[in-house]
Amino acid sequence: YSTAMDFKNLVPGITMALGVCAVPVISAAFETGDKEELSNQVNNIFRYTSLLALLGGGLLICCSEDLLSLLYSSSKEIAFGCNHLVIACGFIVVFLSLAGVAVFSVQAIGFPQLSIKSYVVSGIIRVILNVVLIRFTPLMLLGAIAADGISYAVMLIMNIRVFQGKTGVKIKKFASIIKPMLIFALSMAVFEMILSKIPEFDGFLINLLIKAGIFGILFIILCILLKTLNFRGFFY
Repeated sequence: YSTAMDFKNLVPGITMALGVCAVPVISAAFETGDKEELSNQVNNIFRYTSLLALLGGGLLICCSEDLLSLLYSSSKEIAFGCNHLVIACGFIVVFLSLAGVAVFSVQAIGFPQLSIKSYVVSGIIRVILNVVLIRFTPLMLLGAIAADGISYAVMLIMNIRVFQGKTGVKIKKFASIIKPMLIFALSMAVFEMILSKIPEFDGFLINLLIKAGIFGILFIILCILLKTLNFRGFFY
């Protein structure tokens, strides 16, 4: 479980950079009272955080077995025992990443104290779900990961509500969160279809690179085709 948590924290650790960068941008737009600019900036940040988190989560799901086997070649029991946990982590990292950005956004408009409630509620939910789900034998440690995902999803929702209430700016949930998730699901389905048609190669590294390349390219192509990824807007 401890090993799996190291992989779970990789993706939010990367997307946190977006949240940190968002603070001065959101603060400036909020202070000037430019709601249109504030809306554009915060929705872009949420959208690109979703995309990065889902890409990272997808790579964890697709490559977990080869990645663990490569890193823990001398401890096969770790690779075997962690595989299903790392896959589960891949599905929840988007909530961890978005919750962090939502908290940064609330702090950026000058109401950090209002985020405290979300931490308390999220913590209580997490403790309760841990007690209930881990005791459910078919889940066990998967229950702890599920508890993490649910508690961070609650934190995300609570902070979005605070941000919208204090700024009057609406977070476009479909375009920024739901649509990227649908693209992720479609990418996973196509990935599984392609993977079933190609042979397994010898060597964990080559399989890791092939799987990562297939999913990464699929995800990016679908994002561009479905007009979710705009490189010009990203660098702007």
